[in-house]
Amino acid sequence: MASLGKTIRGEVSPILSQFAVGYRNANLIGSLVAPKVPTIPEAGTLYTFGKEGFMIYDSYRALRAATKRIEFAVGKDTFLCLEHALESPIDYKELDEAQRIGGAKVLQLEQRAVTLTQRSLEIELEKAIADFIHSGTYYASGNKITLSGTSQWSDHANSNPVAAVKTGLAAARADMGIKPNVGVFGYTAWDTLTDHPSIIEKIKYSQLGVATEDLVAKIFGLKKIYVGEAVY
Repeated sequence: MASLGKTIRGEVSPILSQFAVGYRNANLIGSLVAPKVPTIPEAGTLYTFGKEGFMIYDSYRALRAATKRIEFAVGKDTFLCLEHALESPIDYKELDEAQRIGGAKVLQLEQRAVTLTQRSLEIELEKAIADFIHSGTYYASGNKITLSGTSQWSDHANSNPVAAVKTGLAAARADMGIKPNVGVFGYTAWDTLTDHPSIIEKIKYSQLGVATEDLVAKIFGLKKIYVGEAVY
C-alpha cells in the first residue's frame, strides 16, 4: 500500500500545517427550486384538487329560490421514495499516517469522507432536478417554447429575451391563475442573457451596467432568479 505521507510529502518536504488544496463546486440550487417535502412513510397517497375555484358561477338567487350547488372533486396520486446511499472508506493506515506526519488537523480525513459522500448525493439530486425542469417532457405544449434561428438570445440583433420571458409568464399565469415569481436559468443561458443589449440597456445606469440576478428579476417582474452553476 502506498504511503499517504510519501504521496503528500513527495519524499522530501513535510506537509504545510495550515493549508490543503482541493476542488469546490458552485452553490447548489436544487433544494430552492424543488423544496423537500418531509414524509414519514416511504410510499403513500397524494391528494390533488382541481380548478373549480376559477370558474364563474351564476350565483344569483331570487327570493326563496333554491341555492345553486357547485361540486368539487378530490383527486389522488401516489408517491414512492427511493433509497440512495454512498460510502467513502478510510483505511486505518491512512489515519495513522496522517497522525504521524502531523497532518490530522489539516487533512481531517473522517470529516472529508462525510463531506464527500454528502456532496456526491447532493450533486446527483441537483442533476436530477435540472434534468426535470429543463426537459420539455413534463410540460404541456402550450407551456414550453424552443428558441431557434434568430429568436435565440445569442442573436443580439433579432432576439428579444424580455418579450420571450414575459410571454412565458403570461402563459403560466393563464394556466395556473398565479403569475410565476421565480426564474431558473442554466449557466450558459444566463451568461448569454446578461450580455444581451436589451438587458444592458435597461440596467446601464445601475451598478455600472452589471446584470445581477436581482436586477434582471425586477426587469421580468420576478421576486427571485436562481442560476444553476454547479458542474459534474
